Amino acid sequence: MIRITFVVKDGKYVSFESDGHAYYDEIGYDIVCAAVSALTITAVNALEAVAKITPIVDMGDGDGYLYCGLPEDLSDEQWLKSGVIFETVIVGLKDIENTYSDHIHILYEEVTKDD
Repeated sequence: MIRITFVVKDGKYVSFESDGHAYYDEIGYDIVCAAVSALTITAVNALEAVAKITPIVDMGDGDGYLYCGLPEDLSDEQWLKSGVIFETVIVGLKDIENTYSDHIHILYEEVTKDD
């Protein structure tokens, strides 16, 4: 199963982490994996192209893992744009989760200023 965790701090999305495999179909034919990959990579690209943010990205060993974090020193406009990007990606991921709930699960983690 793919697990995607969105981290919220002070009411703002600060990161997401996607890990695991959908196992909906064999490699190269797994539409759930392809859809999740397309949305999460689009989020990273949109943060760079639209919000002009250089996110902190870790793709692990390239085996279904992606971490995307935001630097703390963003302008108000960058926080606003990044929030819209995160919400948009979440809408798409929730649609996938609603249809393929045995293969993808979205989680939210709220952290405090001290975390």
